[in-house]
Formats: sequence, C-alpha cells, structure tokens
Amino acid sequence: MKTKTEIQSTLENNGMTAADLIERLQECDPDAVVLFVCNYGDYGRTQQALPIDQVDEFDSAALSGSAYSHSGIAFDDEEESVYFCLKCDEERATTKCSKCGSACVNEQGEPVDEIDEATPVVILR
Repeated sequence: MKTKTEIQSTLENNGMTAADLIERLQECDPDAVVLFVCNYGDYGRTQQALPIDQVDEFDSAALSGSAYSHSGIAFDDEEESVYFCLKCDEERATTKCSKCGSACVNEQGEPVDEIDEATPVVILR
C-alpha cells in the first residue's frame, strides 16, 4: 500500500495537469461525449467506459493508499484528514504546520508523512 509520500511522488511524476487536459480537449469535437476508460480488473481486462457527469477539485489529502487499486491510490471525499501541530497545538489541514513549519500528527497522535503542500487534484466522475 502506498504512503502519502509515494502518492505525492506518483502525482508529481505521472498523469497530466488540468492545463494539459484542457489543451487536449480543445482539439476535440465540442459536442463529443466525454468518457473515462479504466480497466475493470477482471480476468479479460475489460476496458469499461464510464460517462463523466461531474468534475470536482480536491487536494491530495483526499487520496490514500489502497491494496485494492491497480494504481495503489484510492479517493475518499467523505472523510477529510485532520492533523494537529504539537508545537502550536492547533488543528491543520496539511501534514506540515503552515505557521511554524513543524510536522503534524493525525487524530490518533501518530506522526504522518511530511508533505510540504497538498497537491490540487481534479476528480472526473
């Protein structure tokens, strides 16, 4: 299962940015239906085509490691990660305190991987 640091590395080194996607979409027929294609995960490696009817923007904090995903990354928009800075004793949305620069801990008091800033991600559904 991927750690937050490994997820961050995957985001930085793979895929395309929103600007790349917009540039490619400008070359397409504006009346074309947009589909997302992914491997269904069955024995025949069926490529399922899913219509996109929603576009949302989140940050990489909504991503977590998953042993059930081919990418090793899962998306969970139901639960926002909450971190606490032990030095400032304040709640933070990122794993590194923006006020003092200290590493934060999760709600259970466990240290978390240090990521300077959460990467913005666009989710197509």
